[in-house]
Amino acid sequence: MRVFICTLTGAAVLLSCAAAWSQAGATSHSAPSKLPAPYAVVFKTTEVQTLADGTTITRASGDAQARDSEGRWMTSQTSNSMADGQPGVTFGNVDDPVAGARMSWNSQTHQAIVMQFPSGNEHYGCWRSDDGHEGVDYGPVKPRITGAAVGAGSAGGPPMPPMLPAISPAMQSVKQKTEDLGTTSIMGVEVHGTRTTWTTPEGQVGNDRPLVGYNETWIAPSLGIALRQVSDDPRTGKTTREVVSLELDEPDRANFQPPGGYTVVTEVLHQVACQQLPQ
Repeated sequence: MRVFICTLTGAAVLLSCAAAWSQAGATSHSAPSKLPAPYAVVFKTTEVQTLADGTTITRASGDAQARDSEGRWMTSQTSNSMADGQPGVTFGNVDDPVAGARMSWNSQTHQAIVMQFPSGNEHYGCWRSDDGHEGVDYGPVKPRITGAAVGAGSAGGPPMPPMLPAISPAMQSVKQKTEDLGTTSIMGVEVHGTRTTWTTPEGQVGNDRPLVGYNETWIAPSLGIALRQVSDDPRTGKTTREVVSLELDEPDRANFQPPGGYTVVTEVLHQVACQQLPQ
């Protein structure tokens, strides 16, 4: 199933399209037999770039996630502060399989858009909102709905979006080695770590010596998320994403709502001919 949510804010640079996030979280029509444990977590990401003269440039941003026992899932991310000293923009997303809806908002427009999905027995064909900005393509086959069926997406939410630079060398000659770091605990939760080290040979990108960097990830199997990630690239610097706070109780329902004072716009989807959906 393909889902797209595109919201054009007052500035063209803030065209936010959450298609990848929506697609990841809306590929199932029925809830799993057992939901992962509820939690609420806040992360801080620090980027440190060291220049040739020893000067360091440090940038900080943050993101948060929450999941409840009914399968609601929230992510929010706050960008680096603006050059003029203004605070960064916060984008939020909520997947609510109980209500059969998905919500997105940002702190610049102070507007939240709710996409109301069709009921479970209508999960086939193509649907879109009146303005065409939101839509979903379930495919041509009408599903067999059981009592376990839930609203729009897979309970528990989509997988965590990557917050650190992925290792994606363009050259096949870049060598990679992955090692198992074993287990430890972060804020009382057991995590398992892996580190992938990559080496760009001398002369591959104009370098007179080999370039060596690594990505390190510590995943909590009980939560299904990474609680610590480190990326060190000699060309761009070191990025660390780590937990600031972690609660393993049922999250406050406010986590799944836009901040107070936001304008809420609800988009109800209507079935349309599939060729009318934007590609």
